[in-house]
Amino acid sequence: MKVKILFVFLVILAPAFSSKASTFMDSLNYNYFTPNGDSINDFYKIEKLETFRDHKFSVFNRWGDLVFSASPYSNNPNDGTNTTFVGLCNQPLCIFGKELPEGIYMYQLEYKFEDKTTFINGKLILKR
Repeated sequence: MKVKILFVFLVILAPAFSSKASTFMDSLNYNYFTPNGDSINDFYKIEKLETFRDHKFSVFNRWGDLVFSASPYSNNPNDGTNTTFVGLCNQPLCIFGKELPEGIYMYQLEYKFEDKTTFINGKLILKR
């Protein structure tokens, strides 16, 4: 009987324990962008990124080569920092500023939450 009561208690209070981190991770479900210059979905935007400190965003091609990295990442491609992923390579492996081909890329987002370094890995689709 005690187990059932505890289970019901946890289920009812589970939403109260949700954190900024879980909300942040839910926002990463967006994984498709089209940097084709039509001003719609032209860069990879990470929702709620500004609420976390010390973040780094890295993108890898299908062979695991680093093709983009920014620390901190910017959700504003017009801020002059070149730290927004707009489908261009910014690593020595490829020519700086070279358009990356369409395809599936892997990303890693590293950020600090409650003084712990947290990593989120996922995929994104680049379609021109």
